[in-house]
Amino acid sequence: MKRAAIAYRALSFLLVAFLSTACDKSDPFSAVDGDPNAPDADLTAPDADLTAPDAPPVPDADPNAADAAPTACAPVPARMVVVGDSIMWCWGVSDYLGPLSDKCGVKIFNGYMNQHYAAGITYENLSVPGAVTSNIPGQLGTSPRAGHVLMMIYIGGNDLVDFLGMTDAESMTFFASRMPAIRNTWETQIFPFFENSNNFPDGVTVVMNTQYNPYDDCNTEGNIKMTAVKIGLLAEYNRQLTEMANARDYVFITDQHGPFLGHGQANTRTNPACPHYIPNAEYWMFDEIHPNDPGYASLAAEWAKTADLIYRDCI
Repeated sequence: MKRAAIAYRALSFLLVAFLSTACDKSDPFSAVDGDPNAPDADLTAPDADLTAPDAPPVPDADPNAADAAPTACAPVPARMVVVGDSIMWCWGVSDYLGPLSDKCGVKIFNGYMNQHYAAGITYENLSVPGAVTSNIPGQLGTSPRAGHVLMMIYIGGNDLVDFLGMTDAESMTFFASRMPAIRNTWETQIFPFFENSNNFPDGVTVVMNTQYNPYDDCNTEGNIKMTAVKIGLLAEYNRQLTEMANARDYVFITDQHGPFLGHGQANTRTNPACPHYIPNAEYWMFDEIHPNDPGYASLAAEWAKTADLIYRDCI
């Protein structure tokens, strides 16, 4: 396994909740009006104790960071191309400009790359709210263009969101049928597209992402029921994403799960019984599933760490 992969934390407690009760179920990553002051739900916390610090501003490159540098330097990218769902589209930023907003996480990260590692890097956001994994090949397009590409991908929530309304037994059956298709899309369509030099004549570096959890890995009751079984299924989903990324030298994966813990919905963020409770933690959610401005800043901060890992010893 390549040394440049981002350290993958706390897999046994991973969960992402992607369903807002106000969302259209056919497009759970579309716009919803969130209510962070909704009454708390009855909660049962898993037996775990892991805290997550507030996300700092996007940091400068840190030459003293403990992560190992890549064994070979990735080419300096000329282009940043963004694909995925409404998380990459930046639904929920306060100025409502989506991918064009200076508060959009991936656009913040583009600025970080421009400042530290790739002056003049372009920014192309092709993400679509409501997208699933099988939509990614269509987002990638087929027209080759010059310049090494830094490809940013955040996808998966809409593939799995339906199990939030299922029983544990139903969710296990659902996952067992859905996950092979998700993995097949990556293995037979997405990665082969990157590996075809006709599509990327100057090469490509890919950054994938694990899924954050708006409910802080805390069991809940109500319209959205979090259970140990569902936490385990999402852990397996993220494990398989990481496995696929680590098998390829040109692919890196950023852990977006750990930094979010303790900053989720009001009924978990403010509950001391939840395993990742942080007193007076900052609220990082715009609605049930999308980040607010500080939440997107957290995503950008984690991408900056990945960039440091890839490029810091190469300049």
